[in-house]
Amino acid sequence: MAATIRLPGIYFENVTAPPSALLPRMDVAGFAGFLPSGPIGIPFAVEDPDRFQSIFGTDLALAWDPARNQMQTAQTPPAVRNFFRNGGQRCWVLRLAHGALPNAWTIPGLLAVDSSGFHAGWAVARSEGSWSDTLTVNATLLEAPLPPQAQGWPGNGTSPEPPVLSPGDLAQLFYPQTQTLAYFDYSSSQWFWFQPALGTPSPPPLTLPDSVYSLGAGSDSSVPFLSLDIQNGELLLGVTRETAQTIPPGSWLRFTFGGSTMLVQVEAIDAGLGVSGSPPGNETATLTSTLAWWIADPATAWTANRGASPQATLVTFELWAWPQGSPGMEISGLGFSPENPFYWGLLPTDAALYAPITGTGALPFAAVAAEVDNPRFPLAGPASAGLGIPLGMTTLVNPDFTQGATLPGATALDRDGLRDFNAQLFLDPQLAALSSATLLPNANYLQYQAQSPRSLLGIHALLGTDEISMLAVPDAVHSGWEPAEAATPTLAPPDPITVSPPDESGGYTVSWTPVAGAAGYTLEESDDPQFGSNVTSLDVGPAVAMARSSSTPCPTVLYYRVSAYGTAGDGPWSKTALVELGTGDFTPCRPQTVGAPQLMLTPDNNRVVLNWAPTSSGDSFTLQTAGDPLFESGSALYQGQDTSFTYWATPGPPSYFRVSVERGGATSPWSNTVSTAPEPVSPWQVSPFPESGPPPVLIAVHKGMLLMAGARGDLTAILSLPCSFHAADAVSYEAQLLNALSTDPLATLPSYGALYHPWVITPDVAGLPPQSLRTLVPDGAVCGLIASTTLASGAWIAPANIAISNAVALAPPLESGAALTFAAAQINLIAQQPEGFLVTAQYTLMTDGVPDLQALNVRRLLILLRRLALREGVRYVFQNNSPSLQRAVTRQFQQWMQLLLARGAFAGASAVDSYQVIADATVNAQDSIDQGRFIVQLLVAPSVPMRFLTVKLVQSGGQLALVEG
Repeated sequence: MAATIRLPGIYFENVTAPPSALLPRMDVAGFAGFLPSGPIGIPFAVEDPDRFQSIFGTDLALAWDPARNQMQTAQTPPAVRNFFRNGGQRCWVLRLAHGALPNAWTIPGLLAVDSSGFHAGWAVARSEGSWSDTLTVNATLLEAPLPPQAQGWPGNGTSPEPPVLSPGDLAQLFYPQTQTLAYFDYSSSQWFWFQPALGTPSPPPLTLPDSVYSLGAGSDSSVPFLSLDIQNGELLLGVTRETAQTIPPGSWLRFTFGGSTMLVQVEAIDAGLGVSGSPPGNETATLTSTLAWWIADPATAWTANRGASPQATLVTFELWAWPQGSPGMEISGLGFSPENPFYWGLLPTDAALYAPITGTGALPFAAVAAEVDNPRFPLAGPASAGLGIPLGMTTLVNPDFTQGATLPGATALDRDGLRDFNAQLFLDPQLAALSSATLLPNANYLQYQAQSPRSLLGIHALLGTDEISMLAVPDAVHSGWEPAEAATPTLAPPDPITVSPPDESGGYTVSWTPVAGAAGYTLEESDDPQFGSNVTSLDVGPAVAMARSSSTPCPTVLYYRVSAYGTAGDGPWSKTALVELGTGDFTPCRPQTVGAPQLMLTPDNNRVVLNWAPTSSGDSFTLQTAGDPLFESGSALYQGQDTSFTYWATPGPPSYFRVSVERGGATSPWSNTVSTAPEPVSPWQVSPFPESGPPPVLIAVHKGMLLMAGARGDLTAILSLPCSFHAADAVSYEAQLLNALSTDPLATLPSYGALYHPWVITPDVAGLPPQSLRTLVPDGAVCGLIASTTLASGAWIAPANIAISNAVALAPPLESGAALTFAAAQINLIAQQPEGFLVTAQYTLMTDGVPDLQALNVRRLLILLRRLALREGVRYVFQNNSPSLQRAVTRQFQQWMQLLLARGAFAGASAVDSYQVIADATVNAQDSIDQGRFIVQLLVAPSVPMRFLTVKLVQSGGQLALVEG
């Protein structure tokens, strides 16, 4: 054997580096659809379901489906969860919405100062949508003592000596002698002074103010008022009940009296009583407060407090958020000054936090980003917040000041940006009508070259996410929604009810007010004021009065109440009326008769406030609620001496309330009945699919997905059908989709998509109750199986005959011949087999043309080769096109092809039978080289899975025969 002998020295050799064992990723999916929260229009990468849920939420209710008698929910959240359950490890998620609106909250006790004066400090939801409708917000003040200054605070009018404060710090100073509060912003050297307006020798004038404004989240609104008074150190502002409903406790009011301004923090609402009915009309309410401050003139305040020794503290605050059904969340140490790196206004929205980073400078919210990202804090700062002043902020949480969301828009779907279900929710309108040949150039123009560059909309926002190789849009299968029919109004109570005095013979008449829509009335009689025993029930019919008589000689009190009934069901009971009967020679000793209280209901954001009166010392009250107007399902909601109760309301059927009082051992009749307004389960209901023709939105979205995949050349579109489609519907739809694609110049465009049906029923533990069964589009499960197959074996392995994880059933049940029907139409059937619920095929939509492209694994192999060629080709871009380069490139790609051959990607037994790499002069002519082109031609024989051949075993007349076909 000859040996190579070298003399000592340094040698230079061209050695082709062996290829890395890491092939381009082919397991990453892209999901675009409807999500409860998260950034809109910004692709976001997730690698575990917990992180996905933290940012994008769990489930999103869309509309009530009367045909299925259940709420239709968005399919994208469970599809992503199913992707991870079935072996997926990484995906990109894109939230689709149009015109979504964010909720906002005032921060209790916080004022914001700008050039126009004092306004409410506020926060917004981290992202748009109805997910935060039930979120409540509060804040608490944090104080750190500051050392005394040599010349005192405020001393001679100069700033405090360093290093007491730093840029971004806010100091609070309290002067016990004058009860004055002052705030000093170190960054701007501004002072703000406040003097108490109540409980001092100089109370506010009793004349009506020039104006009253309510300081809301982002805007101030004028408050029409009726009166202003001060009683026992408490400010009382009279308003209508309708006005009071818009000003919850904890809100700020700004009063102006000539050149003076007073800030008042509302503590409570006393609703006026007097007119019966629910809801009462044109009644008054009183906003009450002991927390009021005059905005003091700085020069005057300096003079009054010069030389005094204040209690000086450095102040920051905690911001609290309570999602319904979840533990509370808080972020501590937030600053009030815009110069503070932990300034509350810097809390980022999802759109800011997860936006692509394009610059090299530090982000303004860099200091708080780690605190709010994981777990994701639900609140963000407003676009313009100003300097914060915690004038009314408490050191402990005041639950009465907890604020609800503003609820912009008419319905939850308005806030979610999903009111109008159309193709524009899914597709960029300037790209939707383009072909696969013109899509990418126009997309690049819109993003980088247009006079006003912009981001792409809809699923086209995923065009620049090179990592994904599968695209799914689970929510394209919906039929849309429309406003639901108005709820049937409930019958009113037949108030007032009266009983005439009995005549000499003991006769009297019970009468009541007629109720609109009533077919008749039910009258009840009892000697128990609460009708708990000895009840006589009488069907009076349509009459509104009934004669009664009694000849009992014993003194007796009888109680009466009446309710209406009709096509709208039963109405609530009226108030209770009584009659005193019986004669005798002496006055009997009987328990005191206690009058029923008057109950009033005031609706508010996500809640109702119940108040009742009159009351006297020692009274005890019982508040009942029920789901029916007659209180057959009644239960005690509250028992005690309070005269108000807050009830957190939810959409749906009305809730009914009544109250009674116990005084001196005697119990009153029940009060009038009040109720929440009846609401439909959802203000939207599902629209049916058109009776003829394909669903227009579905056709448009599937066509857009395929055009996007064909334009990029490295995507496959995973398509699904509505749950109601049977085999014939599926075949018809596929034909219509292919017809819509027939005008595109790319003949192989159908090979970039695969259609799967039916839907999968699986336990989805993210919903309530746990282990609830959900009927889900197959997109998530199919993408997860393709990803897991790719990770385990390679992108060239057929993702078929694989069981879906956790599947328990399929919907709809297909006809017995669906398997052959789907196979003939190249629709991928999901079927129940002994091994489980299997994806039984891997067809693309390529019914004609190149037969090999009818297999999904072949298309994905070609995508892998394309990605590999683009990745490896980058290193040769600036090298001289020479025979040496051609040989190096050939060797490099041969090594990659050999690796793929060894792993089963090609059909041949050897390299000669499996692939060719051509980069020599046969493809690189001198004319082509002179034009700066370098061509590498790859010829491959893809590994194609074995096709199933049908062989029938036929028994006839005792003979067995095998029949092929």
